[in-house]
Amino acid sequence: WIRTPEPQALMEAGIFFDFRAVHGDLSLEPLEELLTNAKQNGLFIAHMVAAAQAFSPPLGFFNRIRSDEGQVDLKKGGIAPIVGLARACSLAAGSRERSTLERLVVAADAGTMSREGADNLAEVFQFLLRLRMRQQMHDLRAGRPPSNNIELNQLIGLEVRHLKEAFVIIRRMQDGIGAAFNTATMR
Repeated sequence: WIRTPEPQALMEAGIFFDFRAVHGDLSLEPLEELLTNAKQNGLFIAHMVAAAQAFSPPLGFFNRIRSDEGQVDLKKGGIAPIVGLARACSLAAGSRERSTLERLVVAADAGTMSREGADNLAEVFQFLLRLRMRQQMHDLRAGRPPSNNIELNQLIGLEVRHLKEAFVIIRRMQDGIGAAFNTATMR
C-alpha cells in the first residue's frame, strides 16, 4: 500500500490503519512498523490527501449547494473528505488514533494541519453527523432504509446556510492541505 499508492491500495490502507485488536493476543507490531513507514513516506501521505480530495463538496458557481433531485449526499460530500484529511494528517504525525475528532486534535498538535482548520473541521464534522442522523431517523420513521442523503427541503434557512459554509470550509481545507502536500500533480 505504501509503496504503490493507487486508489484501491489507498482505500485498503485506510481500512488497515483503522485496525485495532479487540480480543486475544494479536500482535500489532506490524501495524506499528507500517505507521512508521507511512509517516516517513511523504509521497504516500500526499496520495492519502489526494484521495481525500477526490470526495468533492457539492458546491457549484458562487458556492451554491448542488443537489441531485433536492438531495445531497452528506457522506460523499462532507463526512468522507473530513475523515480522509484527518486520517492523512494524523498519519503524517505518526498517530495511531482511530477517531476522526482525535485525529484532528493530533494533526493540529503536530502541525500537519492548522489549529483553526482542525477546529473548523471538527465542528463541521459534528454538524454533518447530526444532520445525517436526523435524516436517517426521518427515513426510518417513513419506512425507508436510512441513507446518507439529506433532503434540502427538510432544512430550515439557517441550516442551509450552515451546510453551505460547512462545504466551503471542507473545500478550503482540501485545497490548503493539498497545497501543503503538493497534490496538484496527482489529480
